[in-house]
Amino acid sequence: NMLPIMKDGFTKCQMKDIVELIEYGRSCLNKRQLNEAHIALSEALVYLYQVVGVMHEYVAVACSLLAQTYYAGSNIEQAILFEQRALCLYERMGGGSSNSGTSGSSSGYDSYQVIHSHNFLATLYSKLKFGHKMAAKHMVRYLYLQRIACGQYHSDMNNSLILVSQNSHLI
Repeated sequence: NMLPIMKDGFTKCQMKDIVELIEYGRSCLNKRQLNEAHIALSEALVYLYQVVGVMHEYVAVACSLLAQTYYAGSNIEQAILFEQRALCLYERMGGGSSNSGTSGSSSGYDSYQVIHSHNFLATLYSKLKFGHKMAAKHMVRYLYLQRIACGQYHSDMNNSLILVSQNSHLI
């Protein structure tokens, strides 16, 4: 008896393995082992695309961590690309699962992850030679969302306003 065997080109990977890859990539990033972090996070991203698709919280986390890896390696353009992907996913998904169970809003546009992404994008764009207008756009959005989330007298608000005033001559 001959039976046909169906094979696909993708390696089977469980979600716990993907989470372990992301955590390993995060720990390598914290230790400044950028090559290892990049390999682990890129592999996790490939498996995530196969297992859950492109619209998932872990995809956004992996993209954001890859952006941090590229930033640490001084590749600002790639860092911007991956952080923009993460921002788009966080906005569309409502900020991820960490938003549930808190007193925050249900919208993805003012979640913690979105606020953090705008701040990081402002930092990244400010490093580019002609990116100061985009940096200002993301910083204004960051300040607005931060004021909504934390109030105008929060200590981070003061630090952010100082950074804006230092860079306002470049706009």
